[in-house]
Amino acid sequence: QLINKKGELRPMVDLTGKFYLLEELDEAFVKEQVNVSLYKEYAGRFVKNDYDPNLTEKDETLDISICMMLKSANKAFKIEKHTHNYPHCWRTDKPVLYYPLDSWFIRSTACKERMAELNKSIHWKPESTGTGRFGKWLENLNDWNLSRSRYWGTPLPIWRTEDTGEE
Repeated sequence: QLINKKGELRPMVDLTGKFYLLEELDEAFVKEQVNVSLYKEYAGRFVKNDYDPNLTEKDETLDISICMMLKSANKAFKIEKHTHNYPHCWRTDKPVLYYPLDSWFIRSTACKERMAELNKSIHWKPESTGTGRFGKWLENLNDWNLSRSRYWGTPLPIWRTEDTGEE
């Protein structure tokens, strides 16, 4: 676990899949626990050179640098390029990129027991709907992610208080 600037314990990766930056962590913790010099060589480098205008496709990418470092330290058993299928959007034919984004959820799990209780009082026709399909859905209920992308879904009107607090 990591310690942030407020002194709170944090996991290495937050619930959205985001890694914490060293700047977000407690300086004493970083000084004691993190070998910063180990990462300096790779700072600002990526597996794809598309993100750096100073690099071309012919320049060495980070994955190659790391592979060569592991090979020279005799820590790589086998290094090979692997081509695999990647999901593409059926509408645009562009690669589907998964980004951790802030999302809005309805905490439906908070009333899960009450909904299951009320489900028993409903006279379902056929009965198997209440005990089967809908009942099983209630048993495995998760919080409902109602966030939508402007491109893929209907935008949701969200109003905030004047003090910008979330209520």
